[in-house]
Amino acid sequence: MHENCNPSDCPVSARVDALEKEFNRYRGNSSDTHRQMFERIGALEQSGATLKAKLDGMDEKLDAITEKVNTLAEKPAKRWESIVGYALSALVGAFLLWLASGLPGLKYDILQNYQRRTQLLPGGGGQGGERRGTERHRGRHQRIRGSVPYADHP
Repeated sequence: MHENCNPSDCPVSARVDALEKEFNRYRGNSSDTHRQMFERIGALEQSGATLKAKLDGMDEKLDAITEKVNTLAEKPAKRWESIVGYALSALVGAFLLWLASGLPGLKYDILQNYQRRTQLLPGGGGQGGERRGTERHRGRHQRIRGSVPYADHP
């Protein structure tokens, strides 16, 4: 305060006292407000930690569910691959069995076609220009050409 002022009757002294009381009241209110804010921040940190723990658990469950879905999605593809594998194995086995049994059906047809082609070639590969083959075939070809008359025709 000023040196000329008497502390008991100074007009500024009353004002200073009022401001001091108001400042103390604001200080008390602000410390209460700060305490409440720090309590709220602490509660938010705790709830954030709880939420993080729940989210981590959800992530683990979601990863497990995703793995199961992927496994279930791959099952039809694996079944299809196994069916195709079985079918190919069966075809290869049938082919090998066919080869091992001596090519039935094909060997005889190839041999007959070869014989038929060699019999019809000019010169026939036989002696004297005759065609090879059985007597029945030889007779039929000669009858067609007219070199051998039919027995029942004049």
